[in-house]
Amino acid sequence: MFNKSKVAILLLTVFFAYTVNAQKSKVDSLENILKKHYTNDTARVNILNKIAYLSYNNNSKKAKEYATQSGKLSDQLGYKKGKASSLWLTGLSYLGSDKKISLTYFQQALALSEEINDKPGIATYLIASGNIFRDQGNGQQGDACYKRALAIAVEIEDKQIEIKCLTNISRSYTSKGMFLNAIKGLQRASILAKEMNEKSLLSRCYNNLGSIYSLQGNHPVALDYYLMALRVNEDLNDKSGKLGNLLNIAGVQLEQKEYNEALKNTKEALRIAEELKDTLRKSVCLNNIGNIYLKMDDAKALEYFEQSLAISKNSNIIQNINTLISIGEIYCKQNSLSKALDNYRKALSLAESIGLKRGIAQAWSKMGTVYFKQKNYNQALEYTQKSLAIAKNVGLLDLEKDTHNQLSRIYAATNDYKNAYQHYTIYKTLNDSIFNESNIKKIANLESAYKYKKEKQANELEKQKKDIAIKKQRIIILTLVVAFILMCLLSRTIYRSYKLKKRTNAILLQQKNEIEALNEEYIALNKKLKQSNDELSSAKQRIEESKERLQLLIKNSNDIFVLTDNSRESFFVSDAAKRITGYNSKELLGSSATSIHPDDKQVLEQHWEKVLTDKTAAHTVKYRHKHKQNGYVWLEAVAQNYLTHPAINAVISNIRNIDEQKKAEEAFIEKEALKKKLLEMEIEKINHELVANQKAMTAATLKLVQNSERDSRSIKMLEDIEKNTNEEGKKSVRSLIADYKLQSYNSNWNEFELLFEKVHHSFHDKLNEQFPELTPNERKLCVFLKLNMSNKQIAQITFQSEEALKKARLRLRKKLNIDRDTNLVAFIQNI
Repeated sequence: MFNKSKVAILLLTVFFAYTVNAQKSKVDSLENILKKHYTNDTARVNILNKIAYLSYNNNSKKAKEYATQSGKLSDQLGYKKGKASSLWLTGLSYLGSDKKISLTYFQQALALSEEINDKPGIATYLIASGNIFRDQGNGQQGDACYKRALAIAVEIEDKQIEIKCLTNISRSYTSKGMFLNAIKGLQRASILAKEMNEKSLLSRCYNNLGSIYSLQGNHPVALDYYLMALRVNEDLNDKSGKLGNLLNIAGVQLEQKEYNEALKNTKEALRIAEELKDTLRKSVCLNNIGNIYLKMDDAKALEYFEQSLAISKNSNIIQNINTLISIGEIYCKQNSLSKALDNYRKALSLAESIGLKRGIAQAWSKMGTVYFKQKNYNQALEYTQKSLAIAKNVGLLDLEKDTHNQLSRIYAATNDYKNAYQHYTIYKTLNDSIFNESNIKKIANLESAYKYKKEKQANELEKQKKDIAIKKQRIIILTLVVAFILMCLLSRTIYRSYKLKKRTNAILLQQKNEIEALNEEYIALNKKLKQSNDELSSAKQRIEESKERLQLLIKNSNDIFVLTDNSRESFFVSDAAKRITGYNSKELLGSSATSIHPDDKQVLEQHWEKVLTDKTAAHTVKYRHKHKQNGYVWLEAVAQNYLTHPAINAVISNIRNIDEQKKAEEAFIEKEALKKKLLEMEIEKINHELVANQKAMTAATLKLVQNSERDSRSIKMLEDIEKNTNEEGKKSVRSLIADYKLQSYNSNWNEFELLFEKVHHSFHDKLNEQFPELTPNERKLCVFLKLNMSNKQIAQITFQSEEALKKARLRLRKKLNIDRDTNLVAFIQNI
């Protein structure tokens, strides 16, 4: 049940990817604007879409109505960007009721955005589609959507979309157990959210960080993050966010066996889900309540599981699989074996439909348990062995351990004690391994919690210091301001007295100067009139020369010069147009709308809006223009608005041919895509080899232990023979034992060392580099500790006593220079 509660938490995190803070005041304000906007244009489409976006989370029906209106108007206007947005919003309005319909709309929006190359839209619709794919159990396709969206977000420098992508990719890393990668991504996302003051996105980052620490069993840190997320959502009055936070807090309380508090928070979450009319999250709440009652061994668990299953239907397959297995366990405990078997079969069918190997293996294992209780040992053996095969293949150690235990019981029941003992031995070995791994993880989590607490205290202390510094700074500033005001008042009084005296003297001096200057003005005026006539003649000559030079430049230029009036019609086109477009100057006069490529009309429209509204700078646009004989040619236009200039009264455009440049760019993009694909293939090959070597290492370790056990028994038998023979025979037997130990140890070690080098190829180099004084036997001891082998196993392999091995470990500690408080195994595994 521990894993199931965490699955519920992760499923809830998926829903957060769709949560938006819809504020009623904003919707009302936009609806008032819409009433006053009578024109059916793209601006009206954008307003309709904005209202739908702000409404979908709390009122899906209203969002659907506005999105439908927007879609119809976009079709009338041919506004594809607005149409794509309306399809996406329609999909969002179906999230709470039918995710399959939502995915259909998201895919339609994506196709339309790709058609017009709307990169922000493409990224947004990829994220939405990825969320649905993951909910349906198609994690691989979901991850592909997220990674493609992230690349676009980085390219267009859209931090908001980048945060959403990082959050979803981190969730994928979490599901694969790659917690460090997940935490790194979420920390990057939280930094971006703080920079943008995006509290809603910051809340999701905190929530997902809490989920990761909860999965690691670090509940205090997880609870801190969940509470931080809850506080942010309370500030935003985001009910959907609060719902998720309450469920996550309840999940931590469930793991800490605080059942009443967990139940209280989950029921509050259920109340909010019912208020929001969100059936999918209502099913999650009911499922979690069932898990809590199951932990409390309360019969109400079955009631809540069945309610959750009825509401969820086929919208959340993974949750349904877990719910069916939980119901089966309840029936199994009640000895209603046929009902238990029926639920396990349903869970198996769902798991097979989405290829969920973990679910398939769990269902087969549970079915094996039922058949064992029914004493149908053949069926029990068949299903348990099938479950074991998948558990080994996927690496589900807990399930592998349980299946070995179940096989031991089945073989014992059928009097096959040899196989029973063999599986029981493997079960004990796995159980000890998992126990040791759990202890190491607990120690790591305690260290992590301690570091987190220390960092938190340091941050709080730093904040207090900053607050004190700010208060001191404010007092100093206030003192300086008061002193400055007093100085200003004094200066003003002195200045006014000085100014009054100066004004009187100035009036007298001005009257004298005016009289003297009057005669000088008459003389200067005559000189200026003569000079003005000379300048006008010279200017006329320069204008004629400039006009002639300009005509020569335009005629011999490689670029097209165009003059356009305020109605966007060209009244002058240079002769270079014939060479570039195939059309002569006269053919290009007037409107050029029919000559522009359909995909570039909107871009050119936006360009003209910038040119007409911004007269301070030149604006550049790239577009395709029809060529008279050869399709379309790529052009780059630089335009500046001189419509208000009395001498020009036009928009001047300088247009050049960039067709070859565009072809070179496209070739470069194709080349880079091929490089990326080859790199991904190489990485995948390396990963496959690493997995194969890891499996071989595990097998070699097991073989080494088994060979050591066999050799120990053989040596024991020789020692028994030694006791019952004469002195001369004892010497021969002792020599035989020593030779046997040497040959056995060297043979086993050589084969084992080759596989170890493949998996941990840099371990010996790092060990020799950091600790060159280690002996060969000490290095071998480090290898065994690296594999987390027990003292007993190492003693069997090396033919040493456990007491001798303890001394060897003490010597190794001294050479490694580590104290008693440091865990030797953890230290070596970090090398």
